[in-house]
Amino acid sequence: LKCVDVILTHWFVAGHSGTLFVNLSADALVRVTATVLPRMLASSGVDPRKLVIELTEHDRPTDPQALVRTVKALSATGVRLALDDFGGGHSNLRRWAELKPQFVKLDKFFTRDLAGNMENFEMVRAVVAMSEAFGTALVAEGIESGDDLRTLRDLGVAFGCLVGSCAGFRTSRTVAYDGRNDNRCRSGRRCGGVG
Repeated sequence: LKCVDVILTHWFVAGHSGTLFVNLSADALVRVTATVLPRMLASSGVDPRKLVIELTEHDRPTDPQALVRTVKALSATGVRLALDDFGGGHSNLRRWAELKPQFVKLDKFFTRDLAGNMENFEMVRAVVAMSEAFGTALVAEGIESGDDLRTLRDLGVAFGCLVGSCAGFRTSRTVAYDGRNDNRCRSGRRCGGVG
């Protein structure tokens, strides 16, 4: 939690205009939301609407109903939610439906060699349809090739993270397709633990 506090403060001091994605486990999120996170946001000066909590999918929440209440309380402050590594951990459709995240980050297992893997292609197409039904933006993690990037764009995935530019806590490049042609896209700078 100290890291989150430091990141929020540095983000504000540096004057970043983008959106900050911060990874937290479900249990950590439940613990910090009532008092700690609002205090961190207030002391850092970061606009809550510029913060997205990435809920890691590798651990099950101890109390799923407390998580739902926590996310509703956060949403009321303007903080947004992303389900990270969807399809790779303990992610499930029920959690997506209950938490109503603004972003779902599709696990790199599904995006790797997407252009040449019909099963993954069909899976991603189904997830795109669900994201449209829920009004959720998809972020494709682990894009390794131009063919995969074009395939994701053609499927309607709006955002992606290119391998090599999105690792660890470095500044990373998230790509937003602009719909013109295969390799033209806008890029935004952001900081966060994506990969």
